[in-house]
Amino acid sequence: MTPLPDSWDETDRQIAAVLQISGRASWGSVARLLELPERTVARRGQRLIDLGVIKVSTYLDATTVYQARSVVVRLRTAAGEARAVAAAIARRADASSVSVLEGGRQVVALLILAEPERVADVLLDELPAIPGVLESEAMTVLRPYRSGYDWMMTNTIPPEVRAQAEAETLAALQEDAEPVADLTEQDERLIALLAEDGRMPATRLAERLGAKTGVVRRRVEQLIATGTLRVRAEVRPGVFGLRVEAMVWLRVPPGRVDELGRRLAAAGEVRFCSAVSGEHQIMVDVLARGEGELLEFLSDVLSEVEGAGIGDLSLVLAPVRRGPLSLTN
Repeated sequence: MTPLPDSWDETDRQIAAVLQISGRASWGSVARLLELPERTVARRGQRLIDLGVIKVSTYLDATTVYQARSVVVRLRTAAGEARAVAAAIARRADASSVSVLEGGRQVVALLILAEPERVADVLLDELPAIPGVLESEAMTVLRPYRSGYDWMMTNTIPPEVRAQAEAETLAALQEDAEPVADLTEQDERLIALLAEDGRMPATRLAERLGAKTGVVRRRVEQLIATGTLRVRAEVRPGVFGLRVEAMVWLRVPPGRVDELGRRLAAAGEVRFCSAVSGEHQIMVDVLARGEGELLEFLSDVLSEVEGAGIGDLSLVLAPVRRGPLSLTN
């Protein structure tokens, strides 16, 4: 695999930020928004994708379509087994995010469990049976404030560019539309193709499905417009200069959980934030340029909510999976 550069320039960051807002936007549209030559944007953008720095995909909102249950699991492993345990979990179809934490014997993962009747089997039997797992605990996501799906570093582009990109994305959505409930076999095949390559054009999709391009284009537009299918662009945080990541569990007075959750979700440094079950009330995944900046961010946010404090904090030693993006290479 081609080694990744140590740093990225402003053009790379701006292209990545626009794709986070509108992952299926054509290179011409991205170029128009950024006022850059289309050839430059296409070349640089495709390079980011080819290097695995950006992965554009689509996903079904399983919590809406299938009434899925989101669970954060924290596993303690035998010495030297953390990477293997993390890799095993990352291969699961229900794994959304997987990380090895500092100390080298802890793995944290977010699982989206679409079959409620199998939750106990997964948590009590399948995960503990992974070779190298010594013990595990699970925390149900009670209220998501920000998921990795919607993390965006849009402060890297001018506010007017962000506003225009968001307006164009919102224009494609149908207000108050219900997700499509009865997905056909062809829908499932279409969704699988877009999960692998969210930027696959309608012509190629139609060719793979053996269908007419116009029919496929309209169906993709409908699935996206109704919120059934969501476009996601996962970006390696290093593109934005964010080189430190931490998992933080917070203790918060019950009456202040919603306030703090919303405050954290509004910050660009926060990749994931949810109210969870268990001894801590909020779990948050924070990104920063350095350890000092991480501490300053947490101190500033927590100081504004009386009674809130850090219950546990661990730096991410090795991110393994972020949605469709594998970070093991």
